[in-house]
Amino acid sequence: MSGHHHRAYHHLEKRLDAYPVGSPSAPFFQKVLSLIFSREEAEVATKMPCQLTDLSHLSRITGVPSKKLQNMLEKMADRGLVLDLEREGKTYYLLTPTVPGIVEMTLMRVRDDIPQKEIAELLSHGQNDQGFLRAVFGGKTQFGRVIPYEGTVAEKYHHQVASYERGEDVIREARAISVTLCYCRHEKKLSEEECTHPLEVCTAFNTAAEFLIRHDLGRKIEKEEALDILARTGELGMVHVIDNVRQRPTFICHCCSCSCGIMRAFRAFEEFPTVVSSNYRARVEAEKCIGCGRCARACPVGAINLEKIWEPKAGLQAEVDNSVCIGCGVCVKSCRKDALRLEPRKERKITPETTFHRLALMAMERGKLADLVFYDPTKMTHRLGKIMVKSFLKMPLLQRVMLQQEFNSRFLDFIYAGIRRTEMGRVLEEL
Repeated sequence: MSGHHHRAYHHLEKRLDAYPVGSPSAPFFQKVLSLIFSREEAEVATKMPCQLTDLSHLSRITGVPSKKLQNMLEKMADRGLVLDLEREGKTYYLLTPTVPGIVEMTLMRVRDDIPQKEIAELLSHGQNDQGFLRAVFGGKTQFGRVIPYEGTVAEKYHHQVASYERGEDVIREARAISVTLCYCRHEKKLSEEECTHPLEVCTAFNTAAEFLIRHDLGRKIEKEEALDILARTGELGMVHVIDNVRQRPTFICHCCSCSCGIMRAFRAFEEFPTVVSSNYRARVEAEKCIGCGRCARACPVGAINLEKIWEPKAGLQAEVDNSVCIGCGVCVKSCRKDALRLEPRKERKITPETTFHRLALMAMERGKLADLVFYDPTKMTHRLGKIMVKSFLKMPLLQRVMLQQEFNSRFLDFIYAGIRRTEMGRVLEEL
């Protein structure tokens, strides 16, 4: 890669790192970017704000004439590098984030316009790059959360399971649904590593599904097929990971521990909470457990061990490590003696209300809130605002206060209310 080319992709990587889910300087990922972005595309993408922006504004920011820029952006959207959203006759554009986004888009269908095998090998290397993992998962709030299998929560707690914790409810309420290849398993297949789990199972909903269908990145499906995917992957002991929001979730992934990056990173790097566990945890009913070990073998994160017991009689019994358990219900489904159930955790995990709330919370935790709020480099108020907020958030006293959930909620509501009053806020509200 020439020096000029290298700088273009280095700058693009820095731009992607401004998102809540970032992208640190990593040679393997710069190489990936060079394989999917042309140099001209990389230079335009580097100048794109962190929020949805219309064509005329982007033309002023990038210096590219509107007609040429529109053609470029449409081609990039067809490859999943740019997200486009039309509202009231106007199209808004956003550079696709690193994860979930660019990484998945490269392998969510079979393509011959990019070297997918080479990209798969590079991304496979990235799963062991702790700097890259820390940029993606280095915060308390994650983009994905686990939802429990239907029927695995103990009956007396059924009334506590919210609709956004039920995969079937999310599917039935969606206005549009698509299915794509699982990026993780496609990567393993291209790397010639064995995984027997089904490939075309990653479902997207609503605005995300409409984007994927419109650009032929995903296949449109009806609710019945999506429900069948949910049931079939459940029978195979795969973990249901959903968008970490209450309103209008955009995806459900069906993860296996042999291929999926989230599950593998969860097991390999204890410091990275790669997914938010459900609000439930597994509990063993000792009088029913026979110590067969089926649950321990089925657990995708290794949270169950067999322990030697002496009373009421000597033998083995399953023991759950609640600090590791993600509350997926896989163990409950695997048990033939009905000796396991999910029960509520003592402290319920707070799920962000909307996509914007989640992004703002992640940005605040990762020190990137200024990039999300003050997104327009052409406005002096935004440039000054970004400098002031970054300095403000570095104050030790404020950092301690912001660890308090109550303050976080009020602060985010204040930020959200301000953005909702803008044209951009009205567009974001529909996502």
